[in-house]
Amino acid sequence: MLRILLLICLHPFLNGCKKTPQVVTPQTNHIDVVWQTALTNKTIIGVGYGTPTLCDSEIAFFSRENNENKIIFLYKSNGKQIAIWNDWEGKSSAIIGSVPYYYDQNLVLTNPYGCYVIDVKNHQTLWKNSSVGGAAADVVGNKELFFYREYPASSKYGGGDASLIIGNLKTKNAKEIINVNRNPDTSNAGISQSYFVDYQSNNGTNIYFTYGDWNWYRKIETPNVHSWLAIFSINQNKIVDSIALLDDRDYGSGRGQVVLYNKKIYTSGQYLYCYNSDKSLNWKVSGILNIDGFTLNEQSGIIYASIQDTDPTKPLGFFLKAIDANTGNVLWQKNIGNHCTKPFVMNGVVYITVGPLVAFNASTGEQLFYVYPEDLNASDMSSFKNHNVIGDGERIYVSSGMYAYCLQGK
Repeated sequence: MLRILLLICLHPFLNGCKKTPQVVTPQTNHIDVVWQTALTNKTIIGVGYGTPTLCDSEIAFFSRENNENKIIFLYKSNGKQIAIWNDWEGKSSAIIGSVPYYYDQNLVLTNPYGCYVIDVKNHQTLWKNSSVGGAAADVVGNKELFFYREYPASSKYGGGDASLIIGNLKTKNAKEIINVNRNPDTSNAGISQSYFVDYQSNNGTNIYFTYGDWNWYRKIETPNVHSWLAIFSINQNKIVDSIALLDDRDYGSGRGQVVLYNKKIYTSGQYLYCYNSDKSLNWKVSGILNIDGFTLNEQSGIIYASIQDTDPTKPLGFFLKAIDANTGNVLWQKNIGNHCTKPFVMNGVVYITVGPLVAFNASTGEQLFYVYPEDLNASDMSSFKNHNVIGDGERIYVSSGMYAYCLQGK
């Protein structure tokens, strides 16, 4: 009786100490494995190496073994290995810094030591450029043109100044189209660097990108206020317009993304912004910190984003949010416990990895399944964390670093 009374008295206190319940629940629902292929015999836990890329009938996976990165080409239909590519410039152990871009049997990717174009027909290096000393950003393509950033090798991670490079797959030439000189933050000792964050081209005439100054050694309470969304005209070879993102790029924030949709510009950092074509702010959603990428589904007009709630009055939480692209209203959200990879949407389902691979109904947010690699393969003790999901309309593809998986889509 005393024990019961004690529990009754302590009940309000115990409730107050509970953590915010996780909406993502560890339930393993059935999902069909079409094929699985070993990429390495090393168990890799919680480390992602690039995004798999569909190359017509093939699929390219990143892997790492014996301190060396490599790209493994597999047949999409059965997962059998075709070829391995590892023709890196400089240190082969360098991390892979890009989401590869595939166009007309060419795979374009970067790492901190250069930009590479691979001929997928024979899996040989077609072209590479390391003249400045390093590329470390996503490649964005528009037909035969592709864009990436480069750093001189003079400072940490090849940082210092940043250049936006345009390459042409037909001429196999690349040229600098803009350089942003470093702008030292006088309030802090240390090195500031300019950086290009992400960019998207519009019909091959304009490039929309974000850039700013980042001090490697600045304190957590010192914000990055030097950030812009810029519009660069290829024909005029200059920035023709820009928007100052004064409250963006706070300490530890992820890189900004740029998406053009329905005559509006969407970009991200500490906030998710929607700008009208006249540069006026349409809406913003606060609380995005360390964002790992957002996805705008053009069919539904819904944005799916990994968001950390930074409101000090609320419990710390990491959420997958579905946001109306026109209004900025949050349609649903799920507490996912940590940041996830960039959401992938296919056939009304949202796929993310956050350790396990998790799927949600894209309209309602209902959880459909939750699986770890070992649930699919008892020999795979790795993790899906930091490995992006892609799909072809019927199947999805994901890597644990140790194995490549082809799964039947929901």
